Amino acid sequence: MTFTNLRSIALTSVLAAAAVAPPAAKDSPIEGYTIAPATWEFNGPDGQTVQLNGTAQEVVAQFDVLVPNSRAQLIASITAASTSTSRHDENSLLEKCYDETKLHCWVGHWDYARLSAIQDGIDYLNGVPGRPWHNPRPSTCARVSCSYGSAIYWCNDNRSRKELNSYQNIAHGADRIKNTCHEIFPSMTLTQGQIFYKDNWNVIVRGDDC
Repeated sequence: MTFTNLRSIALTSVLAAAAVAPPAAKDSPIEGYTIAPATWEFNGPDGQTVQLNGTAQEVVAQFDVLVPNSRAQLIASITAASTSTSRHDENSLLEKCYDETKLHCWVGHWDYARLSAIQDGIDYLNGVPGRPWHNPRPSTCARVSCSYGSAIYWCNDNRSRKELNSYQNIAHGADRIKNTCHEIFPSMTLTQGQIFYKDNWNVIVRGDDC
């Protein structure tokens, strides 16, 4: 039996399970990596910087508690930013740093993600403000988006602090995985993979518990 047939059988099994419940989280979500909370910085109602932890979806909900009725405005700005010309221009510049040999589909034992949920996460990441960063600790990942059992992580492989220009950088990686690594079924499309960048960071798309 070929690898393609084996993968198709595995994906069919996952699809049947996904119709009942979202993919279950693993005890060690990403082997070889430490999981740290994603930290986001916003300007609070008093002008002070506010740090919130969690995924993009969780942080938007937390900020709405701090600033009542801000959710609709945040979602509107996210939607507008996700379709802007500047976002496409920045992604074009990112292509110059992208290492084509470092995109892997269907990695290890990771669960599969729903492509539609990953697209929603990409839209969030294209619109949220701030700059993502990791403390100076190698092999560390943060989950920046998760909905409907489908997650986006970004990971630092440097021994020094790593900061990106914007969350659009992470969205770019997730978009490349989504477009390259997917299987289409009658009721949904599934995706999963990992993409590495030349300056020692990577993005993971996979099924998760959320």
